[in-house]
Amino acid sequence: STITLPEGVTAGAVTRAVAARGYTIGGGYGKVGERAVRVGHMGDHTLETLRGCLQVIETALAELIERR
Repeated sequence: STITLPEGVTAGAVTRAVAARGYTIGGGYGKVGERAVRVGHMGDHTLETLRGCLQVIETALAELIERR
């Protein structure tokens, strides 16, 4: 799944902020490049782990937007 980022927030900044909180997500590629992040859904995931990852992404985005 892909999340398009708000203006002024880069994929690298989001992936680093999310990694610092214990989750791994991917940066965008192709035309979206630094304007999107990708959440993988292959492997052993539960609704709870996905919910936790999305909450971490939301928190990281809020902090990065506030710093702009």
